[in-house]
Amino acid sequence: MRAQVTTATILGTVSDRTGAVIPEAKVTATNVNAGFPQSAITDESGKYSIQFLPAGAYRLEVTAGNFKKFEQTG
Repeated sequence: MRAQVTTATILGTVSDRTGAVIPEAKVTATNVNAGFPQSAITDESGKYSIQFLPAGAYRLEVTAGNFKKFEQTG
């Protein structure tokens, strides 16, 4: 018997326009229907992982130091 998984993971790397990674950036995924946000902080390699997200559409927001806030939906 196989288990059904009803959660997902969003992962990636935060970098600037030159390709330099951004450590300690805050990445927030918010379910667009439920409005439930979950956050992660990037590691020294700019990588993040937000796990156990209920299936659905999400808005992603990234904030870091003196950088302009980045938002993406879909």
